[in-house]
Amino acid sequence: MDEWHPFDPIGVLGLFAGPGLKIIILRGDNFSIFIPQNSYG
Repeated sequence: MDEWHPFDPIGVLGLFAGPGLKIIILRGDNFSIFIPQNSYG
């Protein structure tokens, strides 16, 4: 994971949550809220 960028929440969620959550983020623009709720439970 050397290519991981800390300023890429969309890409990180794609690894943990999958494409389903990425669509919600792209539409909601509230990734800061969705990250702790869906990625880490």
